[in-house]
Amino acid sequence: MELNYCITPRPEAHIYQIELVFKATKEQHLLIQPIWIPGSYMLREFSKNLIAISATSSMREPAAVVALKIVQTSKNHWEISNCLVGEVIRLCYTVYAYEYGIRSAYVDTLRGYFNPTSLCLWIDGYAEMVHKVSFKDLPPMWQIGCGLPQDQAGNFIAHNYDELIDSPFELGTFQRLSFTVDRVKHYVLLSGVIPNFAQQ
Repeated sequence: MELNYCITPRPEAHIYQIELVFKATKEQHLLIQPIWIPGSYMLREFSKNLIAISATSSMREPAAVVALKIVQTSKNHWEISNCLVGEVIRLCYTVYAYEYGIRSAYVDTLRGYFNPTSLCLWIDGYAEMVHKVSFKDLPPMWQIGCGLPQDQAGNFIAHNYDELIDSPFELGTFQRLSFTVDRVKHYVLLSGVIPNFAQQ
């Protein structure tokens, strides 16, 4: 079993729209927004940027799509109820992203950046499952940079939630440099105003 995040940047509005799809294993599921980030363990308020959230199931008859009850139980916890075991749940939410820095999320018409702690909600009990990230409707010419491997479909693959949140993403038009140390290839992404290193 796996979790799938599909992320759509809306640069003009400084938001990301996220669709999280997973299979229900019980009648209620707890969603959690982290209050920390790997390497910087101050308490964070990432949940303040989550501005809309809903959940649906599309496996019930006679309705094609059924809205599920979702309630915020604390500042960074939400509970989905009335799930049917085995059904596919589709969670849709929007995150405001206009904080320029390395610990949260940002997007404008030139570039995007995010740590998954800002965009990827954690489902209680699913942390050790495979987490996949894909993107939709990227602006023309934008690239994606991340340390996670990709499958043949272009999804970024994390073996668990801890690996996911330790893998920031850079979006936009950037220069990719590479070098090898002890037969291991390393990559450097340069974004923004890029100096001409060949003349240094």
